[in-house]
Amino acid sequence: MNLALLCEPLPALFPLGGEENDLDAYGPGTLAARLTAYRAGGPFPADWPTADLALLGVDTPYGAEPAGPATGPDAIRRHLYALTTGTGAWNLVDLGNLRPGPTPEDTAHRLAEVVDALLAAHVVPLILGDAHRLTLGQHAGYEYRIAEGPEAADKGLALPVSVRGAVIDSRFDVAEMGPGERTWLRELLLQDPSHLLTLAHLGAQRYHITAPEAIALEKMYFDVLRLGALHADPRVAEPLLRAADWLSIDLSACTHAAVPGAAQPPSPFGLTAEQLCQLTWYAGQSRQLSSVGFYGYRAGPTDPLGLGAATVATAVWYLIEGYYHRPPDTPLDSAAYERLTVPLADSAEANLTFYHHHTSGQWWLLIEPPAAPPHLLPCTEADYHTARSGDVPHRWVQALARS
Repeated sequence: MNLALLCEPLPALFPLGGEENDLDAYGPGTLAARLTAYRAGGPFPADWPTADLALLGVDTPYGAEPAGPATGPDAIRRHLYALTTGTGAWNLVDLGNLRPGPTPEDTAHRLAEVVDALLAAHVVPLILGDAHRLTLGQHAGYEYRIAEGPEAADKGLALPVSVRGAVIDSRFDVAEMGPGERTWLRELLLQDPSHLLTLAHLGAQRYHITAPEAIALEKMYFDVLRLGALHADPRVAEPLLRAADWLSIDLSACTHAAVPGAAQPPSPFGLTAEQLCQLTWYAGQSRQLSSVGFYGYRAGPTDPLGLGAATVATAVWYLIEGYYHRPPDTPLDSAAYERLTVPLADSAEANLTFYHHHTSGQWWLLIEPPAAPPHLLPCTEADYHTARSGDVPHRWVQALARS
């Protein structure tokens, strides 16, 4: 696929505190000096299939307020490019901004095509989008990959048969009517056919959620982690993020102080900037995660100092840094994982098998037939101690209910 047909080059960006209107004005050691970018007047990066991660901006013109001097994605880039690179290769490419279609559906389709192409090349898309409904396009890229199954099989390629998603949002966007920002999740859940196996929802605030909405997600055996639980200990989110193929972040889940410029009405409640970065660090460390969307930031008068753009840029930085701290292998492929067996309560024969990676601190629970198809379920040390005390971990029950 010729991605250049779907992307627009970056405009020249003023470096923070600089006067020269060019990426070259960023100092040595910064991300701007390391990555390859689709720049105005330059060629589309031909080496994008060899990158580890790819940035893509998506700024939709449908009913949005007038933008400031820079669009949301470009404002985030100004701060991101100024940050120094971290551990590892930091082999990134910036594909510029997606050319929006005449309708939101057309734009989602174009985004899906780009995501599909990047996934096929094992490049992780990092999407900077102004609207949370763009998650539909992000997910559709996986549906395209699955639909290519027969053709891929002929080429000897293995493709997923299901998709696991994770959303960070203060609300359940499952309204029957209203703007796309309030209905997109309902549309995703009602798609037929759909290969969405499960969904984790993090950061929900109960006073934004109706009882029928809460009941609906509970009946689907989705994992819901409320804001209070994240405030108490953000580490409880790590297994849910590690189990996801894609992550969609509504930046309105953060406090207004953390992300001024978020598209939804400002709120004093939500994730702090530090908590957002901790969550993206966990996500980046997941070998399963293959795309991330940062949605809902819009540059303009609501963020005159660019603090919201700086928060999002730092969260992107932590996700990239986490990527380069991923364990090199899986529990079943390496002696670096400790195998721990716990007898299942009230059973003389059945056991629960856990794996623990001492360096990363990650825990896994092996799900085996006949309970469910064999797979590794991310879990916590607390789940292991729950099993040792004679109780069945709730995470294991949820996995069986979904099978």
